[in-house]
Amino acid sequence: MVARFLLSLLIGFGAAIGFLPALRLDARKRARVLLACAAPILLSPFTVPGDASFVRFLAAVCSFLILIKIYDLHRDAGRTSRIGWRTLLAFLPNWGSMVLRKLDAEPRLPKRENIARLTSGLAGLGAGVAINLWLFRLDWSAQPFVIEHAAKVVGLFCALMPAGTIAGAIWRLAGGQTREWFASPFLSRTPADFWRRYNRPVGQFFFEDTFKRVGGLHSPVRATLLTFALSGVAHECARLSTGLLSGPGMRGGRDDARQAREAASDSVDRGNSCLQPSVVDDLLCRPEPVGPILLACPSGMAEVVS
Repeated sequence: MVARFLLSLLIGFGAAIGFLPALRLDARKRARVLLACAAPILLSPFTVPGDASFVRFLAAVCSFLILIKIYDLHRDAGRTSRIGWRTLLAFLPNWGSMVLRKLDAEPRLPKRENIARLTSGLAGLGAGVAINLWLFRLDWSAQPFVIEHAAKVVGLFCALMPAGTIAGAIWRLAGGQTREWFASPFLSRTPADFWRRYNRPVGQFFFEDTFKRVGGLHSPVRATLLTFALSGVAHECARLSTGLLSGPGMRGGRDDARQAREAASDSVDRGNSCLQPSVVDDLLCRPEPVGPILLACPSGMAEVVS
């Protein structure tokens, strides 16, 4: 499974690197190359088997992020065409930056601060993983789906936020600049404050490369609706690529999981403990989504929709 995921990344990054020479072309030719490179990037998640829906979902998210990176380079070709290959190649795997022209504005933290963030992130990730193992071992069949989904979303963010902190600290310790993924979204006081704190790199992309380009504050309603529409389409494409809509329904997936646990319990009672399902299998191969499908509202748009 890991090999298939890495193959998906290799295809996506390979296509993105193949686009870079096109930055010196005129806009029309560059757009054609962008479309040609977009095809393998968007299809790369299908290298992951469909029964591993969560892993394929992660691959789909990565492919989307790679695609918006080269779109950002395309839109800013007047500048990016003059940038050296080293900077462009370093930008592609930097998951904390989706808008290259804004990267220099990110703060450079001292080494001690990055080490402190790395340490706290590792501790937080350990706690987050423990919380998720507990949540995914629980039998939710007697609870409403809303309760189950809300609990698992909170649990996943308890692991995702420190993972972002770790990634940012490691990238900066290696000498790079990056943008923090999150800014304590659980402390948000309003929906607008939440969008400023949540998924900050993608939010910056939608604000800079979508919201501003379709009217911005001069046509805030139109720009907001179009930006949300694009974000929604992107999320649905990631969801469709996992095959989640063609598999068992939400309730069916939960019933299957419950029956598997009951069968495992019976097998343990008979001394055949090898049939007990693992938490990893439940996470990687379950037919229902285990994470939130949330829109990445640009931070600047938060002022408009608040």
